[in-house]
Amino acid sequence: MKPKKLTETKTLFENSQPILSVKLQEPLAALMEWFEKTQSKGSAQTAIPSEQQKKFLQTQVEKFFSELYSDLQQSQKLIKQQFEREDSAHQHKHEDDSFTVWEKATKRLQLRLKEDVIALIQEILSEPIQDVLLISPAFTRRVFKMAEAFFTEKKYIEAEQLYFFLRMLNPSMLEYWLGEAIAEQAQKKFEDAISRYLGGLFLDPKNPLLFFQMAVCFFDLAELTNALQSIDLCIRYAGKKKEHAQLLIAARQVKQAIQNSN
Repeated sequence: MKPKKLTETKTLFENSQPILSVKLQEPLAALMEWFEKTQSKGSAQTAIPSEQQKKFLQTQVEKFFSELYSDLQQSQKLIKQQFEREDSAHQHKHEDDSFTVWEKATKRLQLRLKEDVIALIQEILSEPIQDVLLISPAFTRRVFKMAEAFFTEKKYIEAEQLYFFLRMLNPSMLEYWLGEAIAEQAQKKFEDAISRYLGGLFLDPKNPLLFFQMAVCFFDLAELTNALQSIDLCIRYAGKKKEHAQLLIAARQVKQAIQNSN
C-alpha cells in the first residue's frame, strides 16, 4: 500500500470526527497522535515500534474495532433477520450474513495486527473501514437495497439503522449520508438529519439537494435565517442545469414559504 502523506491522513481523520462516537474517537486520536509524532521524525512505514509501543498500538486498534462492533450491533441484528427472510423466501442461502462477514473480518484483523500493525494503522486512519476489513461490495450493495426497501415501506427506523451501518463502513459514499439523513428527517429528527447533511457536504460541497433538505429541516425547526441561507445556496448551485429543474422549482416554493413566515 502506498503510504499516505501526513496532511492527507490528518485531513481525512479530522473530517471523520462528526460521524464517530466519543468512544470511537478516543482510540483513533491516540493512533493519530502516534502517527503524527512518527511522521515528524521520519516515515511511519519504516518506523519500528518498541514492544511496549506495539502493545499500546494493538490495544488501541482492538479497542476501536470493539467499539465499532458495539455501535453496529443493532444494525447487524436487523441485517441478519432480513437476510434470513429473503433467503427463506427465495429458498436460497447466501454465504454471508453480517455476523459472518464481521467474524471473518475480525480474524483477518487479528492476523494483520500480528503481521504489520503500522500498515494497518495507516489504513485505519486513511481508508474506509470496509476496505480495511475487506468487506465485499456485493455485501454492502445488498444492505443498501434493503435500506432503500425499508424507506419505501416507510419503515424509517430500520432504514436509518442500515444507512448508519453503511456510512460507518464507508463514509466516502454520499448516498449513505443522504439516505440516513432523509430517514431521520422522516422521523422528525431534524437536528440529527442536519448533521448528516453537513457530513455529506464534506464530500460534495455544492450539492443543491443537500442544501434543499437542510433548508426544509431548518424551516421545520423555525430557524428561518438558516433556512433562507440554505435555500439560497440550493438555488445558486442548482443553477440552470436541466437535471436540477424540478429541484429548482421546489426550492423557489420553499423560499417563498420561508419569506412568508418572517
